[in-house]
Order: sequence, then structure tokens, then C-alpha cells
Amino acid sequence: MHRPGTREQVQEATEAFLTHYNDERPNQARSCGNQPPRVACSQFPTLPAVPEKVHPDRWLRRVHQQTFARTVQADGAVSIDRREYYVGRALAGQRVGCRVQAASQHFDVWSGASRIKQLPIKGLHGGPALPTERVCHADEAGSAFGVSALFADPCQLEARPPVGLSAGEEALPQNTLPRHEGFS
Repeated sequence: MHRPGTREQVQEATEAFLTHYNDERPNQARSCGNQPPRVACSQFPTLPAVPEKVHPDRWLRRVHQQTFARTVQADGAVSIDRREYYVGRALAGQRVGCRVQAASQHFDVWSGASRIKQLPIKGLHGGPALPTERVCHADEAGSAFGVSALFADPCQLEARPPVGLSAGEEALPQNTLPRHEGFS
């Protein structure tokens, strides 16, 4: 077997393999009936092309106004997306709500009916759109909020808590906290 030495050779070998795998080789799955997958399942649409550039913080729009419940730790911090946010030691042991404000890229932190703090969301890119490869490689570092999930086959994604939640945490319904004029 020839081992490709350049990116172009890798791409050529990959395309040849995909053509063989999807268009030529028989597949023994019941749904394929020993026919190549593209012959047996020709009714499936082709996926759209991945964009050349993506904005790595665009996911934030999807969680705008969502509120995440957290218990304040003894050191006064809450954890969201594996990042620590200091709320205050006076609230240790209490539940707070952290509502996402996408446009200003911060959390409104609520205790009961009072907004007690605004905290900038950590880990955002904050710049212009980037080439897709750069964003997807950055996400492989492990962010639960990452954009690679937007491009992945949903069948291949591992089960995770909802966006922004660590295991064992829950999201509050959006209307759980009071809506104040100017703070909605």
C-alpha cells in the first residue's frame, strides 16, 4: 500500500477510498441488500458543504436567555462549561441562576428575584470568522460548547449534558427567574 506524502496525495487517496466504499463495494446490511450504499440508498440527500469560514462564538446565539442553575461552592465560585466564575463567598451553598446574554457575551447571575452580578463568558474567541479547520481543531481541545458539533453527524456524537451543563446540573426553564425591564 502506498503511503501518501503530501496533503494533496492524502486527499486523492481519501476520495478514491470514499468512492469505492460508497459507490462500488457491496454492503451486507439488510437495508443495502448486498448493493453499494449509494445504489441501495440513493434517496438520501447529499450533505451541504462545510463553510470556508465560521464564527466560533456563533453558538452563543442558540443559548441566548437560557438560565443555568448552579450551587455556589464554598470558595464562592460556580462552574459552567468547566470554567470557574466567582459569585461571592456569602452565597456559598445557595442556588443561583446564570442567564446567558448573547449580545453582550455575559451571564446575569440571579439569586432569588435579584440580579446580583454580571460575569463575562470565558473562553470566547471574540474576533472575526476563522477558517473552519482552525475552529474544529480548537474544539478538539475539549470545550462542551464547541462548534464542531454543528458540523458532526448527530449519530456520531457522544451523549453529553445539554450545552453549558456539567454532569448532574440542570437547566432552568427560561421563565424561572423574574423578567425585569431592561434585563430580559
